[in-house]
Amino acid sequence: MVSQWLKKYKGIVAAVLFLFLYAGISVSADRFINKSAKLFPAQVYAEQFSYYSVEAGQTFAQDFENGISSDRSVDGLRFTASAEQETALAVEVTVGDKVYERQTLSVFEQRDYYFDFGEAVHVQGTAVKIRLTPEHPVALQVADGTSEAFVDNTGIGKTLVSTAVCLSKPQELHFYRLFCVLIAVVLVGSFVLIRFLKGQSVQLIFSMIVLMGLLYMSVFTPHTIPDEPVHYVSAYRYSNVLSFQPSANLSDGVIMMRQDDYDFYNRYQVNLSDDHYRHLAEEESLIAKNTELVNTPLDGIVSRPLAYFPSAVGMSICRLLGLGAVVVYYAGRLFNLLFFALLMAIAVKLIPFGKNFVMTVSLLPMTLHLAASYSYDCYSIGMIFVLFAYLLRMIYGKETVGWKQLAVTAGLIILAVPYKLVYIGVAALVLLVPKKNFAWPKAHMWLKIGLGVIAVASIVICSFGSLEKATDASAVNGTAEGYSLMDVLGNPAHTMMMFGKTLYARGDFYLQSLIGGSLGWLETQTPWVVVIAFVLLLLLSTARHENEPAALTPIGRVYGLLMFLVMVMLTLLILMVDWTPLSSPIVEGVQGRYFIAALPALYLALRGNRVIVNGLQLRHYATAAISLNGIFLLLQLMQIIMA
Repeated sequence: MVSQWLKKYKGIVAAVLFLFLYAGISVSADRFINKSAKLFPAQVYAEQFSYYSVEAGQTFAQDFENGISSDRSVDGLRFTASAEQETALAVEVTVGDKVYERQTLSVFEQRDYYFDFGEAVHVQGTAVKIRLTPEHPVALQVADGTSEAFVDNTGIGKTLVSTAVCLSKPQELHFYRLFCVLIAVVLVGSFVLIRFLKGQSVQLIFSMIVLMGLLYMSVFTPHTIPDEPVHYVSAYRYSNVLSFQPSANLSDGVIMMRQDDYDFYNRYQVNLSDDHYRHLAEEESLIAKNTELVNTPLDGIVSRPLAYFPSAVGMSICRLLGLGAVVVYYAGRLFNLLFFALLMAIAVKLIPFGKNFVMTVSLLPMTLHLAASYSYDCYSIGMIFVLFAYLLRMIYGKETVGWKQLAVTAGLIILAVPYKLVYIGVAALVLLVPKKNFAWPKAHMWLKIGLGVIAVASIVICSFGSLEKATDASAVNGTAEGYSLMDVLGNPAHTMMMFGKTLYARGDFYLQSLIGGSLGWLETQTPWVVVIAFVLLLLLSTARHENEPAALTPIGRVYGLLMFLVMVMLTLLILMVDWTPLSSPIVEGVQGRYFIAALPALYLALRGNRVIVNGLQLRHYATAAISLNGIFLLLQLMQIIMA
């Protein structure tokens, strides 16, 4: 009876067990952060140092008048000291009017020592005074002139010896706990929806992308997603057009922004920091305070209007309503996420088989990371998957290919392919459409050639400036001489050798960053066990499902592998011309996220007809991907908080 009950409610049991696992990891991580706070190096605010030798019985005094200029709480004092023999060092700290009871530390080896206040102390604008008295001579180093306005340094001895006094950085654990609860709530909601939307593939993939995308949007603060600052500015430029605001001339190289939005743009850096959470929650206004348009020195990308259209719509609506800069920023992200979710839902609706694969790719950490940002990659990836799904429908479906299907295919090629040259590999799948599927079998080859001409022409028209630049060797980022297209194509042996060295040296990084093992500006690192779990899930999703037809032919699989290799080579070629200096032995600037759009071709190569997966449905892949993302986000948060 118990076994029957477990079989009937295995989904609920699995969800409960996962939540217990999640709670255990969360609590363990919380305790780990608390206990290890004193072991991690404190942030040293000093830019220059003075050195002091303190004799036995004498007192070293250090005053930080008006303490710290930013709103900060600290939990203690960290300094480095050394002595020729083991000695007791009496420590006394005064913060404002409060004198902390003297502690005695044992000092011998040159290393960091820690004085614990026993509580978090608010020190903004507060004088912090430190007194150190050793039993035997001891060497100290103290901050002297810092960006945090430490002043009035005094001391005795003043012999140059060694090491430093500084305030330790507090751990903002309340944000960590808040996010743990938020992630758990979203996961529970996702599991409920997966159960409720059983058999409704379109609604399921749309809901899962939006829910998980919102989590990624919350964890990664403004500008912390690759190239997001320039994408934000580009979307703002098109928002000006939609809002009938000045700076409608997209080629003037200057953009006008509301003063609030420009200030918001400058407040956030690209590095991941727990301070951003506090600032967003406590200091940003939901209503705009200064909507005056000001000229800025910012410039963006003007060649991809469709990719920025969803974000520009969201930003324009909020600007017209007079909402604050933080709302405008996140509205742009949200509309991009919704548009991506819509495209992937359309792909699932169109594709004749492989829905599990589309779902899994959609829920990879890197895919969600990009979708929940201003990056135009989410538009490109979404459109490529829609094109891929429609081409598979033409190849393996029962529908006759007439003028309507050709027009839709041409439109999708124009919308998807021009944004990146490598996407022509997916468009080339049109060559696999069998002759018998065409309404005019005798003209099938000419029709395929016509679609190919449309693809090539759209790439040339949209990328003419880049192609023209690539014909000459130019500076790579203005720092070193790079390769020209003629250099690359004129010496194929050298080019292929560089490609081989690159894949050998960086292949593991490409796999990791394809899945999402390095997010932000490649700042966070995820354990390989989590990356491998996503890889295994992705490979499993390529297997033939029991309800799917054995449609793929050996020719189709070979063609898919060939197209995948072509797309990888084109990516390396483009980055060799755009980003690689002549002095580099490998191709620089390549990241795994550039290969997401090549996964459809790899799917064709990997999908077999003999290996059949029974019992696994779309909702099972969604459950597995959501669960892995929950663990993944916990690990990301730990790194951000502990940074």
